[in-house]
Amino acid sequence: MRVLRLDLAPGEELDLHPDLSVIAGLDPAHRAAVLDRLADLARGRPSGGSGLLEAHGLLLPPRPELLAALGIPDETEVVVRAADLPGTTAGSGDGGAHAPR
Repeated sequence: MRVLRLDLAPGEELDLHPDLSVIAGLDPAHRAAVLDRLADLARGRPSGGSGLLEAHGLLLPPRPELLAALGIPDETEVVVRAADLPGTTAGSGDGGAHAPR
């Protein structure tokens, strides 16, 4: 599954690269909210808001029944934060996310 777009607010979309997206330039609260939504989606739990996913060549909205059909394990850990990368320190303010397929 790939997360291609998150709808953050009415009229505000965050388009994500299908392989790697770096989230930068957001204040800490907004960055954390984006990363938390990505992590929830990757665990098969839509946490509010709409968007666009790609799975098995199909474009899908992040609805609970569609995510459940994908059979994603709940313990999946797919978000890489800046503190997880070599050469960075926690709280550096440069958050990143990678939601692998």
